[in-house]
Amino acid sequence: NAYQPFEIGSSFIYPPTALLVFAPLQKTKHPIEIWTAINIISLLLSVLLIFKLSPNQIGQPAMKYLAVGTIFYAPFWEQLTIGQVNSLVLLGIALFILGVSDPRYNWIGDFGLAAAISIKISPILLVAYPLLRSDWQRLIRISLYLLFLATLSIFLFGLPTWFDFLKILPEVTRGYPGMNNQTIDTLVKWLAGSDIEWIRPLFSTFALVFWIVALVHSRKHVNATAALNFGIVTMTISSSLIWYHHHVFLLAPIVYLLLSTQKESDVGYAILFLTLSGTALINSNRVFEYLLNIPPITAILGYLMIYLASALNLFYIPDKNQKLSVNPIEV
Repeated sequence: NAYQPFEIGSSFIYPPTALLVFAPLQKTKHPIEIWTAINIISLLLSVLLIFKLSPNQIGQPAMKYLAVGTIFYAPFWEQLTIGQVNSLVLLGIALFILGVSDPRYNWIGDFGLAAAISIKISPILLVAYPLLRSDWQRLIRISLYLLFLATLSIFLFGLPTWFDFLKILPEVTRGYPGMNNQTIDTLVKWLAGSDIEWIRPLFSTFALVFWIVALVHSRKHVNATAALNFGIVTMTISSSLIWYHHHVFLLAPIVYLLLSTQKESDVGYAILFLTLSGTALINSNRVFEYLLNIPPITAILGYLMIYLASALNLFYIPDKNQKLSVNPIEV
């Protein structure tokens, strides 16, 4: 039984549909090696998909720097070491962004999001995008994929497995999305010197509400990739617990911001500065935390910088595909 006896921190907490990924590994002779390879391939494919969506083309030297930066992204190595699912989930999210941005990949993109939700529930937040845009066909496809994966898991692992998962679900999801945010609380305690409990739900609620505002804004400012990358940042930092390995999800907005931002304005320079600085702070966090024995302040400041960069990119960088609504002379 994947869920009984249950104990937070040591038991299996993912939906039964995630067993479709993990159960076959038990039948292999080298499950750890295979899982490691799946994670590395998923990460690299995710970065390549985001690169494909970039409106700007970069030369081979820049591609080399991007590849090296991806390989040495510290949260990826931590999640790889402890066996997390985040790289696979990131690939599903990247496929969804591809499908939204390019109608030719609608079906595979919607399957990517359904698979990501089936493995780790939190990507369900991204369903808000087609919901608020009244994209009913996409919502139907995602729902059908979820139903198919759930039915397949019931057929292979039995309905009682789902009952066991539903029993532990309240404990697993306690505090999400807005009840508690313990990572931002670390920064508040460091700054204020005391625990201010109302800051936690306020931060998570603000992140989620601002994401909804961004989606409403994107009805006119049609930049699906920018809107969904901002959603990935929101999904990551609005969680009640932001573990260091969760920062793997930020690779998608980081790569997109570095590739798509033009340096033709002060806003463009600000976005690049925030993205590079935030990435550097996240990568250096474990050095400060373990060697200097300080709280994860650098990681917190890093993801806040990337959050701000993603917001600036969505609201202040115009979509090149959007038609001008004012006189060109006024521009």
